[in-house]
Amino acid sequence: MGKANFRIMREFPLYVLPDAVSPVCPECGEPMEEDKCACPACGYDGAPVPAFDPWETEYAHGQIRAMLDDLNAALTFFQVSLINGYYSGAQLYVEEPESSPVELENAVCRRIWDLCRSAAVRRRDIERRKICRWMEQAADAWNMDELICVECFSGGIGPIAKKRRIS
Repeated sequence: MGKANFRIMREFPLYVLPDAVSPVCPECGEPMEEDKCACPACGYDGAPVPAFDPWETEYAHGQIRAMLDDLNAALTFFQVSLINGYYSGAQLYVEEPESSPVELENAVCRRIWDLCRSAAVRRRDIERRKICRWMEQAADAWNMDELICVECFSGGIGPIAKKRRIS
């Protein structure tokens, strides 16, 4: 996952969920059990190979999206979603639908959020920390990786990242 596969976010860590894999027979492609060495379909006698499992991947994505619906219902300044990577995997992506209260004037903040600018900035920071804690807990629960951007290309290609296993 070190390719330009995911979008980076300025204020949030990059947590990614690798695609699910399951053991299959290299001869016929039928699912095999990890501890069995013989394929029940073709009789291949050897070790299974890992292959992309679309059902398990979609199940995990659906469970995480359901958790995100509950989180997003409690958020005012941000929206969190699970988006697919360009090549593989998925990432937790946070975006700010409105302009940031940091960039707006007091009158505009009162019109949009019914808060003065300083209160809106404080609530936005509290919400940002809440999202970071939630993302860390979700990453731990779903065995996600945290990618740390070590280089970005100027041509808009994306980040080269280093993987850190969450444990």
